[in-house]
Amino acid sequence: MLPIERRGEILQKLMMEGKVVVNELAEKYEVTEETIRRDLEKLESEGYAKKTYGGAVRNDNMTSELPYVVRKQTNVSGKKYIAEIIGSLISDGDSLLLDSSSTALFMIKSISTKHSLTLVTNSVEVLLEVPQGNDWNIVSTGGMYRSESMSFFGAAAE
Repeated sequence: MLPIERRGEILQKLMMEGKVVVNELAEKYEVTEETIRRDLEKLESEGYAKKTYGGAVRNDNMTSELPYVVRKQTNVSGKKYIAEIIGSLISDGDSLLLDSSSTALFMIKSISTKHSLTLVTNSVEVLLEVPQGNDWNIVSTGGMYRSESMSFFGAAAE
């Protein structure tokens, strides 16, 4: 496993559980405790964690947005539930505007059998999830590309 992948998993655990313990992580990933401490230092420098004795806690005062890959894997059952409820309210022929949120990704899956939808989105990942062979009208906003969220932003996107 690459260090960046390990840090991503540690961050996901930190966001879901609120804390992580160095010796447990070292055992899980079969690395030294010092390696885990360096991972936690990196997460702290990025504003996601606060190091404590023996581990770290989630930084609830973060100023930076969680990476998309972490948000996408957090609270999946809740996002699927929301997507199913909203999907049941959408009828054939409706128009939708979906942003680059991870919940929007689940929305696409919940409406895949609908017909004649018009979909406007700034999300590359939402575009990739649009079912093939549909009769939808798809509009992508364009704009400046933000790789962290796989989305477009700025004046053109707005």
